[in-house]
Amino acid sequence: MPKGNLAIKLLWRTADDRRRTADGERRTTDGGRRTADDERRTTNGGRRTTDRLKSVDTYF
Repeated sequence: MPKGNLAIKLLWRTADDRRRTADGERRTTDGGRRTADDERRTTNGGRRTTDRLKSVDTYF
């Protein structure tokens, strides 16, 4: 993939993340995938993956 396309994708992703902040979600640097810290801030608890379920008590 040419480098120009990658830059456009990253810019598009950043704009998408900015839109997400309206829902109370912090803008992330990894393309919108949230870390456990970000999920604690979301209104719906965030989507949890299996490796994050270990600390599930922190979500309630």
